[in-house]
Amino acid sequence: TLLASGDVRLGQLELLEKRLAGLKREIDSRVVNTAHRKGMCEAVERNLAEMGYESLAEFPSEVEAETAESRMRIPGGEQVRIVLQPDNQVSFAIIHERRHGEGKITKKELEHIRRQEERWCGDFKELVRRLVAEGLSYEIGIERAIPEQAIKVVVVETPVEILEEEARFQEQERKRYLG
Repeated sequence: TLLASGDVRLGQLELLEKRLAGLKREIDSRVVNTAHRKGMCEAVERNLAEMGYESLAEFPSEVEAETAESRMRIPGGEQVRIVLQPDNQVSFAIIHERRHGEGKITKKELEHIRRQEERWCGDFKELVRRLVAEGLSYEIGIERAIPEQAIKVVVVETPVEILEEEARFQEQERKRYLG
């Protein structure tokens, strides 16, 4: 529009050049940040896979600025939830998986979870060592044993259990409206 007007002043061109330079810096910053995030996600998943971890859910292919999540299975059973935050921090949490209706965590399960937690802590240190060797920097924010009451549990239902629960719900609704 400015060029089409036929009356371009030097100050207008300087203003336009400054704005374009700012846009270029923003684009360059986003490209570098996206490449860093993708590289970090790939490095974490690759190194854990080399250490015997099984991928359950990979990071999404686009990890620009939002939160991205991955899950991997610790050799021996439990899961590690890996979250890449918008500020490029990565957090890890152990998750215990169990079937629907199994009640409280048993002593045997708790012992297994503690062994998995110890394994993860050792593997985490190895993961950090590998990531640093690849050029990524780190700072550990919180590292603590999981209190028994705070163990995260993922409930897994079989298709039969889901269908049975749905049938019970429909029966209750039928009795409520027709009863």
